Parts: sequence; C-alpha cells; structure tokens
Amino acid sequence: MLVASSSRLSLRSHSVFSVTNVSAVSSGGGFALGERLAVFDSVLRFVGVEGAVASSLVRCDGGTVGPGGWLELRDVWAVREASSVASLSGVTLSGGAVSIARCAAAGVTLVSGLTITSGVVSVRCNRAGGRVLQSSGDYRLAGLSSVSVVPCDGCAAALACFAALTASFSDCVCSCRAGGVGDACLPFDVPPARTRGGGGGAEDCVSDVTLTESVTFGGGRATACFDSVVFSGPITVTVDLRSMDAFADALNVTLRHCVLAGGAQLRIGGLSESTARLMPHALVNMTNVTSLEGTIVLHGAMPRHSSVLLANSTLRATVGGSQYVPTTPGHAGSQYGPSLVLDGVRLLSTQFVMTRSTLVCGGESCAAILVERGLGVNISSVFYMDNCAVNSETHVVYALASDLRVSGGSVFSIQNSSWSAPSIEYDKGACVFGNVAVAGGSVLQVVSSTFRLGFAMLIA
Repeated sequence: MLVASSSRLSLRSHSVFSVTNVSAVSSGGGFALGERLAVFDSVLRFVGVEGAVASSLVRCDGGTVGPGGWLELRDVWAVREASSVASLSGVTLSGGAVSIARCAAAGVTLVSGLTITSGVVSVRCNRAGGRVLQSSGDYRLAGLSSVSVVPCDGCAAALACFAALTASFSDCVCSCRAGGVGDACLPFDVPPARTRGGGGGAEDCVSDVTLTESVTFGGGRATACFDSVVFSGPITVTVDLRSMDAFADALNVTLRHCVLAGGAQLRIGGLSESTARLMPHALVNMTNVTSLEGTIVLHGAMPRHSSVLLANSTLRATVGGSQYVPTTPGHAGSQYGPSLVLDGVRLLSTQFVMTRSTLVCGGESCAAILVERGLGVNISSVFYMDNCAVNSETHVVYALASDLRVSGGSVFSIQNSSWSAPSIEYDKGACVFGNVAVAGGSVLQVVSSTFRLGFAMLIA
C-alpha cells in the first residue's frame, strides 16, 4: 500500500481506516502512508498484521494525530530480520492518542520517529530484538522516548477504546456512548481481528483422560501439558507454538506417561524461521511416552535457545499401521510407518536430545524417523541421539528430498546407541539424506555405537 507524497490520507469526523488480519511480504516496504497524514476525531488502526518487509512494516514520513485521533497498533509483527513495526518520522502526536500492544519486531527498534507535543503513547506487552519490553527505559531503547507502560497482565482504556465514543471503562471492558459499536466503541463495525492469544496464564495439565477427537492446543497459553493421556487414533492433536503466548517468559510443552495408539498423531511446532525469532524459547519435554502405531511430528523452526527432550520412551509403528502421510511433493501416496517425523525442523541455538529410548519400525520401506523439507542444526545447536536402540527393517532415518545441514558451530551426534536395519537392498541405507553439509566449525560425529546393517550406515 502506497500513499504518494503528493496525496493525503485524511481521517476526520469519526472516520475509521482499519487494516485487519493481513499478511504482507515485500522486498521493499509495507504500508507507506505518505507525508501528509491527518487523524482527527477518527481511528487509524493496524490489527493482526504480519509482514516480512525490508525495513518498517508501517511507514509515515509526516502528518499529525490530533485531538480525538487514535493510532492503534495491535498484534503487528515485523518478522524480517532487523525490521521494525513502524517508522513515524515527521509524525506529530498533538492532542491525540497512540496505543501499541502485543506488537513484535525482529529488530531492536519497535517504533521510531514519533514527535510528541501533547497526548499519550500507551504501550503494553511488546517485543523487540528478542525480548519483552517492560519499562520506559526498554521502550526508549526501542525507539519511543515517552510512553505510559501498562503491564502484560493489565488493561487500560487508552489501549482498548475510542475515547470519543466511550462512556466508561470497567473490568477491562469499554462501555459505549450512542454511536459507538463493537468492543472498542468505534464509529462503525470492523472485521474482528484474529487473536494470537496471550495473557491466558497457566493452564492445568490434561490428565488421566483418553482423547478420541482431533484438537489443537495453544490459544494464547504459555503451557500445553499432558499427563497420563491416551491419544486414541486415528486423530491429530496439535500443539501450535505459533498461537501460544508470544509474550511469556517461555513456552512449555510437556508429555508424561502418555500413550499414542491406533494411528494417532501428535504435532508440535508451526513456526517459520522468521516467526521463531519473535517467540520466547520453548521447552518441549516428552518422557515415558509409549507409541503403538502412533506418530510424533515436530515441524518448523524452534525459537532460539529452546530445548526438545525425548527420554525413556518406546515408539513402535509399522507401514500400514502408522497413519502418517508424507506431504513432500511426489511422495503423498507413500507409506513409511514412522514413529517420529522431523518436518522442516530448524534448530536455532537449540538442544534436541533423544535419550534412553527405543524406536521400532516394521514393514517394507519403513523408516523409524522420517525427515521432510530438510533438517537444519544451526547457530550453536545440538542434535543428540544418545543411548537409544533403533530397530527398523529398512531405514533408521530416511529423508524425502531433504538435506541435513549442520552449521554455525553446531553438533550432530549419534552416540552410545545401537541400530539394526537388516535390509540388503541396494540404496536402502540406515540413514539416507539428499545432501549432508557440515560447515562453520560444526561437528557430525558417530561415537561408541553399534550398527547391524544389511547395507550402508549413511547414504548422501
């Protein structure tokens, strides 16, 4: 979107310009509002917007937010490295209001350039440069010299309501005057924004139940916990990291003494590399898990400084029993019977440890661990298979048109483990990748392990 320098974006007399639920990808800028912005007794809002742009997702080089005007930035994510949510050079806040809530910038700058002569900039629960901004000092470093900080678990009328049409604010709810509509008392209704969630607090552990229907967990929570749960398939239970609380100290995903049976799938992940940079670190702990024709699927990038642990577990699956269907083009009709799938997994300063566990895969062309869309171990990450026993008729690890890349001082290690893959078919190696790259002072090692193989240990 571009407002030419010779043109004016002018909002007056209870007007609303709302950009809601939009994703933008551009090698240049995102929303360029020109040099003559005018917001008086009206609302200019960007809500639920995500963009991968070169610099600032919202850019305005001049104008005024005047009396009764409200510029709202909420759930705006600038995901490209070093980008900011907004550049407001030349914009003056003079008698109006600016609110910035639950926004995130991959760069160290959140919003820059705003000049304040009168009026208040209210902020709540924002991230820049990989950390949650909590104090006026934090916001000063992120580009905003004067702010009113509302804590993440708090609320304020200045963040939620259009003041001109709001009669009162109580229990975090706006009560509207005549003419105000919706949750924010706007002059007219606008599409509801998708929520990224957040502020949901701790979630009790799901315990001692049998799940028989597909369900997604996330919803703004910082925790997804399962204790002594039976996932009875064929169902898919998803833990969507992308929809969890981006402003928590950490994301916690826990499985204890759980059983996956009958083709059940547990999917954990959902982040792109760019979005992962904006999320808090994740702690994924899976202990004493038993899988009987079930599949654990890890997909997407992990936030930096995360850890994934699979320990003291037994995972068994067969071709035809496991219900996992590959999504790699050209392989949709194939069956491999995996008990663990790594789908586009990117480890970024992250520890992945599989220890004291047994994986068993039965059937022709079976693969105990299936890799799709590549496996990246990057930026001082570690991938350990330690003290594990894997028994597969054909493959221990099989990558579908995928490479293994270990880079940036990372370690990929198979240690103290035993593999059995008796197939003697040509090209049916125990571990098969398209290409293997080890770069930047990284290590790929196989240590103190025993292999009983019909063909090769590694094919690339």
